[in-house]
Amino acid sequence: MALSTLHRRLGALTIFVSIQLAAAPLAGSAVIPQTSSPSVLPPASAPAPDPAASAVPQVTEADLAANIQLIQAVARGQWLAACNQATAIMAGQRPDLDALGVFAICAALRNDGEATRSARDALNQREAPPNYYARLVEGILLLKGKAPQKAEAAFVAIREQRATDPLAWYFTGEARHAQGKDAEAITAFKASLEAWPEHAPALAAVARLSTKGSASKEALATAISMTEQATRIEPDNRGYWKQLADLCERAGETGRASAIRLQWLTPRALPSPAKP
Repeated sequence: MALSTLHRRLGALTIFVSIQLAAAPLAGSAVIPQTSSPSVLPPASAPAPDPAASAVPQVTEADLAANIQLIQAVARGQWLAACNQATAIMAGQRPDLDALGVFAICAALRNDGEATRSARDALNQREAPPNYYARLVEGILLLKGKAPQKAEAAFVAIREQRATDPLAWYFTGEARHAQGKDAEAITAFKASLEAWPEHAPALAAVARLSTKGSASKEALATAISMTEQATRIEPDNRGYWKQLADLCERAGETGRASAIRLQWLTPRALPSPAKP
């Protein structure tokens, strides 16, 4: 398991947050990855020399388990779980670049300016060139700031050094989608899925964009299958269930569409108390 080298302690940087990611602007119905075997994040930048490195505690089995959970959540596009796991690692004041990078990505996606600034400052201190996470965050901020062309250029620059990087490909797809280049966006999302085939946002994005407008029966069936996979990965994501219901209805499966809406999209009210 290739985990990034431990960096300096985060010191007093103990951040407790509850992150709920906004889905609307992104093609994948989620705020933004499983390699074949095993699942890993791209290796982070090597740390700058640190005279205090000898003071860093040894990594325990529990630490490794926490990192694996973080990596698996990101690899599957389970961003709420990934952000919670990253926050838990940071709250324990264990120096870990992947946790800091994931936290920074989540803060940027959530438009949390204060948390993003804090995380970027920490990344600038701890991440050595080519500053992978810092550059990803910069691209996401451009994308969220309605500058998709500049965002795409930022992600392309990352891919010049990491040609198959799944996160860079995923966000390239989002940037292309924001420019209305959906065919090129699908290509980017599929490139991300080649490395991380269970990345739910990319699965949902390909399914939705490939069936915009008129779609053949075969295309709808493929899109339904991909969206079903996304719902299995993130069953609490209402956006995926809505997409699945809409696709089923378009495919003529009206009964199934109604059942999905009833089970997953209809608010459940508690029964009113009996009147005296």
